Amino acid sequence: MSVSTIDEEVEDFKLELGWKDTVASVTNDIATLIMKGFWLSADSIYLFRARHSARYGQNTTSLQEGIRRVANFIFAVAVGQVTLAFYVFATPFLTLFSRSYRTTAGTFEGEVTGQRLFILNPQMGPGPLPSYRTGLVSGGERLDRLATTIRDNDPDIVFLPGVHSIYAGDLASKLKDRYHFIFSAMGPKCFDFDAGFFVAFRGELVRTPEYIPFNHQKGGYFTFETPDTLYLCTQNPSLESLQEMCSREGKKVVLMGDLGFEPDSPEYAFLVEKGFGSAVNGVTETNVPYLDFHKKDEPPTERKNSVLFVKGEHRESKVLRMYKGEGFIDQALSNHNAVLA
Repeated sequence: MSVSTIDEEVEDFKLELGWKDTVASVTNDIATLIMKGFWLSADSIYLFRARHSARYGQNTTSLQEGIRRVANFIFAVAVGQVTLAFYVFATPFLTLFSRSYRTTAGTFEGEVTGQRLFILNPQMGPGPLPSYRTGLVSGGERLDRLATTIRDNDPDIVFLPGVHSIYAGDLASKLKDRYHFIFSAMGPKCFDFDAGFFVAFRGELVRTPEYIPFNHQKGGYFTFETPDTLYLCTQNPSLESLQEMCSREGKKVVLMGDLGFEPDSPEYAFLVEKGFGSAVNGVTETNVPYLDFHKKDEPPTERKNSVLFVKGEHRESKVLRMYKGEGFIDQALSNHNAVLA
């Protein structure tokens, strides 16, 4: 694979890392490994979580629930003290990173025949509690299935908003034989508290990718270019942030991510006015895993959350269900659908 530039003022994309990046990377790996150990221990505590007589477990007694809550409180205090100490220790070293994201070199040696996209928010934050609240088991328990799903569909470009750096290294190791570059841990140069973006790419890059913070809200967007297309990856942008991102003219533009707005929103209208077309027409988010996991007798809700907009070309897409029911995976991988385009 060749890497070239379309602008003499733009730095070529290179993977050569200096000693500062090496020190920062080693420090980050050690700190992440320690923090990961604590989160895995937290998963074991949640084996005592309140259960229901559904397909995911049995009923629990008041005594079991009381023991669980006490154990969780004790563990939370210990985790807070230890992880805070490592955060304070590691942060000065992590500021040595030369970029606001980490790059993993892939080993793919095959021929690239297209630019097929795979977009999914797998909801893999740190610890089990956020997952259980949406009806999902913890991220570590779903990691192998996520990697298998990506490998089975074999896209050229993968964008996963919502993958914490605790899981990003393991996921990269399971996918790097299929891609040239993997980008993760974006945002401030610490533990990706800003944006848990995971991007896997194979093909030709024509400039150094960038993570650019928003001016009007928390978060930002990751952007990279191929010879004919500009890609913008983000999550929940405001109208002002969309205006920042979508000012580029004269090239095909692909905007993708868990965008957080629906067809009747001002954000959607702005993109249409700028010449973008939605490439997804279908349900992209549901509460079905939550209702099933927690045995809630409520009607399911479905949301047509925007995921993919394209300017300058027409793309056909397919929505893949990631939760229980007729579809792609019979156990919930996410409460969002994947989009393959």
